[in-house]
Amino acid sequence: MSLVIVISLLKAYLFYLVVNIFMKLNLVKPFSSEIAKLIEKISYEALAIGIVSAVAHHYTKRLIHSGYEVNQIEEYWNDIAAF
Repeated sequence: MSLVIVISLLKAYLFYLVVNIFMKLNLVKPFSSEIAKLIEKISYEALAIGIVSAVAHHYTKRLIHSGYEVNQIEEYWNDIAAF
């Protein structure tokens, strides 16, 4: 259950970073060093989401194999390939 919360927090922070890029974007010089740092943070955040989601997905599979009912949590792993 805590992995679901961690993934949700990571996704919310990723959304915050994306919004932050659009707030600081200068159309005259779109690739400043500040934007490059934000893009780098977004890439690391997406990688972290992907890793945590993959770990959580495999952990959930092991729980199902052990006989636990976790069907409601499966909706959080549907977008694992996007990250």
